[in-house]
Amino acid sequence: MRFLVISMVTLCLAGGTAVLAEESPVDGNALLDRVISQPGEFYQMCSSPPPVSPSVPFPIYRLVLYREMYPSPGDITELKAHRDAVVAALVSRLEAIDFSKAPPPAPPLKLKKGEEAVEESGISPRILSGLMFEIILALDLVEALPQLLQKEDDLRARIAAAEVNPKAPAPVVTTDGTVVYGHEEITERGEMKYKVYEDLQLSKRDNQLYKARILQREMLSVMLKLLRNQRFEPVLKSDLEKKYEAAIRARANEEDLRAIKTPEDAKAKDAGDIQFDPIIKVPLGFLRKPPTTPFTRELREEIRGYVQAYLKTKQ
Repeated sequence: MRFLVISMVTLCLAGGTAVLAEESPVDGNALLDRVISQPGEFYQMCSSPPPVSPSVPFPIYRLVLYREMYPSPGDITELKAHRDAVVAALVSRLEAIDFSKAPPPAPPLKLKKGEEAVEESGISPRILSGLMFEIILALDLVEALPQLLQKEDDLRARIAAAEVNPKAPAPVVTTDGTVVYGHEEITERGEMKYKVYEDLQLSKRDNQLYKARILQREMLSVMLKLLRNQRFEPVLKSDLEKKYEAAIRARANEEDLRAIKTPEDAKAKDAGDIQFDPIIKVPLGFLRKPPTTPFTRELREEIRGYVQAYLKTKQ
């Protein structure tokens, strides 16, 4: 199906007759390729992110990995202006993802000289990347939920098969964020420190399984966040929501945010760029320890159950 997107109508006079000249339809695939290959925002990390445990806990309403590249506000505005074309292209890409073979290669990462901008992201526009997840969330693409459900189930089955059968191939996934293999420890003084497995060399197969678990958790978290964005009541009443609310309320009560109760307060303190949670109505700050919960079969079934229940409301 082709979607006609008209961004401008020009009135022309030809022989005394008014003629409407329409722009050509926007190519959703070309637009996605450009935004993912040349994203407008680049934030270089000054230090390594916290390590990710081998069990990969579930991240509540966020991604597991830290990324350095994001679509710019201008990119998001353009994607929203051509939402129908983007939906069709993105859904088609999700359907085409195959965890049994490597995705098409992308040109290497290339930064623009003297600028904090990206000339080439080094990320294939055909994989489930942080950039694609950001686009899905920014546009509230609930239309992608059926495909995300199907692909998550496919990935889960491949992970499970590889875990019980050493001869079964590991899923083929490509991560686009920084992965630090390790876990957190509490010292005798009650302080948090990170234990990184610097000397542990994972086999290629085990490394692929590790990355596959990360991607699976991210797919489920993105689906859950989409439902929260829709104010889906079962999600808002869940223990996951309660745990997230406790974390952001505690952060909002720290010294740098404690006096900020409204966007007007933020502007008065020259902090107008601070975002507020649209549901809890508290200012959001950087979470040094974002809320997570152990990943279990029951948790997975709970999240998938929310998605399936939401989709039934749209039939």
